[in-house]
Amino acid sequence: VAPVLQFNKVTLINGKFNYFNRNLPKPSERDFNENNFEFRAINGDLQDFTIIEDSLTFTIKDLSSTEKSGLTITHFEANSIISRSIMQFENLQLTTPKSRLQNKLLFKYTSYNDFSDFFNAIWIDANLQNSKIHLQDIAFFSDILKKYNDEILASGKVTGYTKDLKIENGQISIGQHTTFAGDAQVKNIPYTDNLNIQFTNGQVSTIAKKFSAFIDWNAPEEFLRLDKIKYNGSFNGGLQKFVNKGLIETSLGNCDVDLDLDLTDESYEAVLVSDNLNLGKMLAVNHLGTTAFDLAINGQGLNLQKLKSGIKGNIAFVEYNDYRYTDIAVNGAV
Repeated sequence: VAPVLQFNKVTLINGKFNYFNRNLPKPSERDFNENNFEFRAINGDLQDFTIIEDSLTFTIKDLSSTEKSGLTITHFEANSIISRSIMQFENLQLTTPKSRLQNKLLFKYTSYNDFSDFFNAIWIDANLQNSKIHLQDIAFFSDILKKYNDEILASGKVTGYTKDLKIENGQISIGQHTTFAGDAQVKNIPYTDNLNIQFTNGQVSTIAKKFSAFIDWNAPEEFLRLDKIKYNGSFNGGLQKFVNKGLIETSLGNCDVDLDLDLTDESYEAVLVSDNLNLGKMLAVNHLGTTAFDLAINGQGLNLQKLKSGIKGNIAFVEYNDYRYTDIAVNGAV
């Protein structure tokens, strides 16, 4: 029988915990050093503290601390298990000055050394409810995110290695501008240049101007005039290059899209179908009104000045100078 050591209560006052591996260098692309992290000013209570061989079980009550990188935990409580293969926190309540995680969080690993390669070697199983994650807190683990000042509200089940996460029943909102609902696969976190997002039946809503600023895209005015945008369908790609197929609803009308887009050079190949799009307002052409069409296009340029595109299909109608032209076959270039 394994020996058992139990304490009804353990009180921590101004404690310190330091983990280091001198064989591994300090990472250059983030403030948090997983090879040498140090939590200072640890204060709080641990109840029902039990040691069985290499495993610890305990209940954390109102723990607080600051890591030397500046990451601050203002409140931490959970039913906890720590061993050489898992770290589990149930009934979790974890807050920082800007973030709040709650419900359940589980880490799986082969040894504690895996934490030196957190993004590739640590398996995560999280069930989040009404959690708030500020990107400035995540930025401790990736300098790329330091330029963002948004918070993410999240609920859903998250599993996988950090570099390749699966989201089920996700409900996610970014700042005051973008929301997502559905199941998704997110790869290459936190490297936004290589970020890959995949979903097959997702629902996304955003505001054109705020979304463009968030992904640092100098969007053409034609896109910004779409204003409020909702999308239902599939997506595969990153913030700059992607393929999507679904229905886009905007403030100027709706459009079914099958699109392959590269924002780095504004090249695209697409099939677009709409029964009522206010093309005049989108292009800021006074005499042009609404239109309905079924068109295949490929080319480059997202505004009239840069547009170089082949186009083929049918225009059911287009309004120009208060007259509706109908049944127009199109096969040419603009």
